[in-house]
Amino acid sequence: MLEARLALESFAIDKLATEGPEAMTTVGRELGEHPACDSSALSAAQMHETDRDFHARLVAAAANPIVDDLYTALRDRQLRITAGARTQDWQPHINHQHTQVAAALRDGDADIAKTLLRGHLLGVLHALGVAGGPMFEDPA
Repeated sequence: MLEARLALESFAIDKLATEGPEAMTTVGRELGEHPACDSSALSAAQMHETDRDFHARLVAAAANPIVDDLYTALRDRQLRITAGARTQDWQPHINHQHTQVAAALRDGDADIAKTLLRGHLLGVLHALGVAGGPMFEDPA
């Protein structure tokens, strides 16, 4: 499931990059203001929802209804899998990762945004006690 998320979210970043720096900057600014970048006042349940919404907005920014439908189909499964992986103690780290992804987009750096996204999702796998596998290795 997380490999599928990585593929869909990476596609969204690549698509934004093809639309030019202005598109990336706009999405980066919007995501940088999202509650998932500073959810310190949220409950764990609210954090799950804002996290899910942050990533869904990234995918939606690609404006590809097929990709958006595929990502939407993952949402319930995603929540079931990741709910046990996060605690309130993780929120500052997750917020920081969201902020970094948004900043890379805002700065027009698709490669950095995808690297940060990969690390973010790899953290979920590690929290679940699962190895990342080749999809989560740094391609550099």
